[in-house]
Amino acid sequence: MVIIVIKEKINEKNAGFNGIMYKNDSKDKIVLVFTGIDGGICYANKIAKFYAKNNIPALAIPYFNYKGTPKALIHIPIEYIINVVKYLRDLGYKKIGIDAFSKGTELALNVARITCLDFQILRAPSYFNAEGLDEKKVHANKGCWSYQGKELEYTKYEIDNFSVIKEFIKHKEYNILKLHQYERINDKSIIDTSNIYNPVLLLSSKNDKVWPAYNAALILDSKLSNSIHISFDHLSHFLLPESSFKLKLINKSERRLKKNCKIERRIMNNSIIKFINN
Repeated sequence: MVIIVIKEKINEKNAGFNGIMYKNDSKDKIVLVFTGIDGGICYANKIAKFYAKNNIPALAIPYFNYKGTPKALIHIPIEYIINVVKYLRDLGYKKIGIDAFSKGTELALNVARITCLDFQILRAPSYFNAEGLDEKKVHANKGCWSYQGKELEYTKYEIDNFSVIKEFIKHKEYNILKLHQYERINDKSIIDTSNIYNPVLLLSSKNDKVWPAYNAALILDSKLSNSIHISFDHLSHFLLPESSFKLKLINKSERRLKKNCKIERRIMNNSIIKFINN
């Protein structure tokens, strides 16, 4: 089978947002991809390319720290993503899903409780809205998300003076788990999933060193009406389609357990394609 995929840059002037779309001649389905506190479009584009290689149309978009978007992760309007979903509906796509990673899973869940989606893939998820970050990635004392001009309730970070560098030296890898071990979650910040009926694939690792995504996935799996949870033992927080020099540099498991991670990543990728094509 010959796969023909066209790469197209989406312009803010014409569409109301910037993005990179991979499309073919099918309007059966498309995956909207965005990521986490990395901002920009780099990781989202890597995931979108993965879908393109599997002949699945995808659209990678940024929602902050990119031209035409806010510089900080503060009060990002949920409507921004809802409008992108509407744009794809207007293009004639029958099924529209979201693939979100890390911090982006908060945004995806908030979108799904407001507008209709056909499926979701949530990589290293969270189940509540956490505090926003300013341009220097410092705690902002403000929420990440807003809806209809109002800030969504959030849980504040409980550690003010946290050094990523010191933790990296101590653990010999990118490890910020300490930052995300909350004594109390603001009940009002927990995302309401009662209106989410679309199929959801939850992906987590028990080896996550960024936040307890495995526990978050268990909580979401117990609350969602139509979900599948696949967890891994060796992969890092960065549940991306491919490993890289950077991932090996900042994650012990990615560099020390390459074979295990390669096997788990293959299982993850195959599971995603099977989930979407069912």
